Amino acid sequence: MDLDALNGQQGLLIDVFGLTTSPTTSRVVSGVQTAIEKIAALYSADRAYIMVVDQSEKTVSTTHEFVRSGISPQFHTIQNTPLESFPWLMTQLGHTPAVVIDDVHQLGSEAQLERAELSRQEVRSAVLVGLICDDNLVGLFGLDYTERKRIRDDQVRLLELCGQALGAAVARVRAETEKSHALKSLQVFSGQFPGTLFKLNQTPDGYLRFTYLGDGNLPFFKYNDCALRHSAALMIEKILDADRESFEGMLRHSAKFRTPVETRFRMGSSEQQCCWLEMRAAVSLLEDNSVEWSGIFFDVTESKRDRRALEDQSRMTRTILENMPDGVITSDINGRINNVNPAVERIFKISRLTLLGKSIGMLMSPALAEPQMYMLNRSLSSEASGSSIEILAMDGLGREFPVEVRMSLVDGDPSAAVVGVISDISERKKAEAEIEDLAFYDPLTRLPNRRLLKDRLHQALSDSNRDNTSGALVFIDLDHFKTINDSAGHSVGDQLLTEVAKRLSQSVREGDTVARLGGDEFVVVLKGFKQNARPPAEQAEKVCEKIRDALNGTYLLNGAEYQGSSSMGVALFHDHDTTLEQLLAQADLAMFRAKDDGRNCIRFFDQNMQTAVSQRLSLEADLRQAIRHKQLMVYYQPQVDGDGTVIGAEALIRWNSPSRGFVSPGEFIPLAEDAGLIGEIGAYVLDQSLGILQAWANRGSGFEELSLSVNVSAKQFQSPDFVSNLQNKIAVQAELAENLKLEITESVFALDLAHVSAMICEIRNMGVTVSLDDFGTGYSSLSYLKNLPLDELKIDQSFVRDLLDDPSDAAIAETILALASSLGMRALAEGVETAGQLRRLKAMGCQFFQGFLFARPMPATELDAYVAHQLGTGRRPLP
Repeated sequence: MDLDALNGQQGLLIDVFGLTTSPTTSRVVSGVQTAIEKIAALYSADRAYIMVVDQSEKTVSTTHEFVRSGISPQFHTIQNTPLESFPWLMTQLGHTPAVVIDDVHQLGSEAQLERAELSRQEVRSAVLVGLICDDNLVGLFGLDYTERKRIRDDQVRLLELCGQALGAAVARVRAETEKSHALKSLQVFSGQFPGTLFKLNQTPDGYLRFTYLGDGNLPFFKYNDCALRHSAALMIEKILDADRESFEGMLRHSAKFRTPVETRFRMGSSEQQCCWLEMRAAVSLLEDNSVEWSGIFFDVTESKRDRRALEDQSRMTRTILENMPDGVITSDINGRINNVNPAVERIFKISRLTLLGKSIGMLMSPALAEPQMYMLNRSLSSEASGSSIEILAMDGLGREFPVEVRMSLVDGDPSAAVVGVISDISERKKAEAEIEDLAFYDPLTRLPNRRLLKDRLHQALSDSNRDNTSGALVFIDLDHFKTINDSAGHSVGDQLLTEVAKRLSQSVREGDTVARLGGDEFVVVLKGFKQNARPPAEQAEKVCEKIRDALNGTYLLNGAEYQGSSSMGVALFHDHDTTLEQLLAQADLAMFRAKDDGRNCIRFFDQNMQTAVSQRLSLEADLRQAIRHKQLMVYYQPQVDGDGTVIGAEALIRWNSPSRGFVSPGEFIPLAEDAGLIGEIGAYVLDQSLGILQAWANRGSGFEELSLSVNVSAKQFQSPDFVSNLQNKIAVQAELAENLKLEITESVFALDLAHVSAMICEIRNMGVTVSLDDFGTGYSSLSYLKNLPLDELKIDQSFVRDLLDDPSDAAIAETILALASSLGMRALAEGVETAGQLRRLKAMGCQFFQGFLFARPMPATELDAYVAHQLGTGRRPLP
C-alpha cells in the first residue's frame, strides 16, 4: 500500500471515530454525511449510504446517502421497508460484521430478494457493513458499484472499523431523538395536566436545580423555568419567610430518609399578595449519589380560600334573597311551601308564616289553580327545568295579576326540593300591550295601521281562497282635507279624522277591516262576497255607497260645521295572486281617477289604468334620458306687428325621441312638471334663448332690437331660487335683459298673490319684460290683473280659433284687448292661422300677432335666416 493511501485511511479513521466525541447531535448528523462521502471517495464507490434499523417496527430506512454524478439516488426507495424484504442479508449480518458481494448476478436462490433489489438499483458489486451498538444491529453501511469490483480483505477490515464508529454515532443520534420525543410528549402531557410536573435534583453537596419543569398553569414557573433549571434558589427565595424554613426542613428530611413529600407553602411578596402551592413528590437516589424528587406542583390558592368564599357567598345569597324584587319559593316535590323570601310576602300580600306548609296553588286564581299546577309540574321535567311559564296569580286581597315562574329541581333530583322564582310581570304586560298598540294601531284614530292591515289582508286573501269568495280593498281619500287642516288648524283636522274613523267603522260589516294609512288616507278591506249572489263589484259598490253617504254628512268640529266628501278607489281580489302593495297601488290609481272625475265618487280599478301608469312611467324614463343626452331642442315661432314686421319670437321646447318620434309638448310638459324635471328644462330653454339674444346683439343690423319670449311654468316660478338664478344669468349679460320676455300663466296666481307680485317686480327691475300667457283660461280676476305689474297680455288661441264663428269668443277677445289698453299693457294674439282672423283682430285694435299665418316654430338656424330675410326686404306682406 502506498503512503498516500495509508494517510487517507488514517485520516478517515480519525474523522469517523471523532464522531463519537462531537458535542451536539446536529454535528454528529452532518459528520456522518461527511464521513460516508470520504469513504466513497477513498473506495471509488458509486454510492455510499447508511440505513437505520427500527427493531420495534421491524423496518429499515435510509438516513444518509452519497451518489456519484450520473448515478440515480435511492434515498426515497428504502424508507420504512420491512426487514423481511432482505432476509438473506439480515441473516448474514447476524453472523459476520461485513458482507461482500463481488457479483450480484452470482447470488444464489437464497438471496433472490436481495439480488432483485440490487439489480433494480443497477448494482453489480457491493459491500455492506453491520452497525452494531451494545450487541444490537442498529443499521448498516453500504458501498455500491455499478460495475464489477473486487474489494480486498484489508479494505473490508478498514470498513469494519469505520462501521464500529458509525454504529456508535447512529445509536447516539437515535437515543437523542428518542429522548427529545419523550420530553416533547411529557411537555404536552404536562400542559394538559392541572398542575406543573417537575424533577428537582439535589447534588451531594446540597445544590438544588430543576432538571425538568413542565408548562403548567403556575405563572411563576412559566416565566422563570430557564433560570430554575440552573438553580432552584430563585423559587425558594420567593417562599414567604414564615414557610421557607419548614419547606427546607421538609426537603432535608425527605433526602435523608427517602420519604415522599407532601406540603403546602406560600409564594409571593407578602401575605396579601401571594399564592398557595401544594408540592407532592416521590424521592429516589441516583447513581451519582444525587437525590431527585419527581412530582407535581398544584396552585391551591382557591381551595385555601374556599371556606371563606363559601361563607361570603352564603351571606351574599341571603342578602340577595332578602332584597331581590323577585319572589323565591322553595317547596317539596308535591308543591308544599317550606320557605319564601320577603319579596313573596310583598308581591302576594300574604305573610311567610301563613304560606309555610301550604300548597303553591293558594297563590293562584282558584279557577285556574289545577291546570296551572299541572303546567308547573311539567316544567320540572329534565328538558324544561328552569324554563319560564306565565300564569295568572292571585294575591291575598283577591287581585288577579300575571306572573312569570321559573321552577327548578335542586341538583336535578326529583325527590329533592323545588325552587321557584316568581316575577310580577303586570307592568311588562302593560308595556307590551302599549308597544303592540303602537306597532299595529294608529294612535289618533285607534284604527289598524299599515302593518296590521297587511296581516288582515293576508287573512282575507286566505279566507277568500278557502271559501271561494271575493273581497275588495277600498282606498279612501278625503276631499279638500288639506284646506280644512290649513285653515282651521291641525286640532280641527285631527277631530275630522277621528270622526271619519268612527263613521267608517260604523258603516262596514263585522269582519271587515278599517285602517288608516296616514294623513287623510283610509283603507277598508271588505271580504266574504259570495260567488253565487250578485257580482262582487255590485256588492262592493253597495258598501262603498253606504260609506260615502256616511262621510258626506255634516261634521261639527270645534263649534263650526263642515261639509265632507271623499273619493274612493276600489280593487277587487279573489285569491293569493295579488299582494297588499299591488292592491293598494290598484286602489290608489282608481282613487285618483275618482279625483280626476270631480271627486266625491267611486271608481273601480281596471287594467287600462295600470296601462296608463306604465306608459306614463315609460315616458318619464325616456324624458329623463332625453334631458341627460341633450335630445330636447328649442324651436322659435316669430311674432310680428300689424304690418307683418318681425318683432321677436317665442322659444318653444320640442322633443324628437329616437324611439317615439316627435312627442307633443302637451304630453311631456305636464309630465315634466309632475316629475320635478321642469326646472331643468326651463333653465335649458333660458340658456339657449340668452345665447340667441347674445348672437343677435353681436350681429346688429336690426337683430339687436328683437325680443325672445321664454315660458315659465308655475312650478318653476314658485321655486325658491328662481329669481336669484335668473339674476345670476342676467348679471353676466345685463344688456340682454330688455330683450328678454318671461311668459307666466294664470296658475301662478293660485299662490300667495303678494309674493307673486313681489317676484314680478324683482324680475322687471332687472329689465326683463313679464307677459301673462293664455289669459282668460285660468284664474282670471280683474283684481289681480289690476294689482300685478305686468307688461303684456296674450290672448289664448282658444279664443282666436273660433273668433269668426263664435260671438262669445269674439267678445272675450275684444274685452281682453280693451282691458290691456285701459291698464297700459300691450296685447298679443296667438294662434292666428287665417287672414280673416287677422283682419278681425286688427279691427278690434290688436297690434301684435303670432301663429301659423306668419310662420311655424322653427330651429334657431332657420329663425336666423327668416329674420335676416324679413329685415332685408322690409317686411313680409300680410294677406
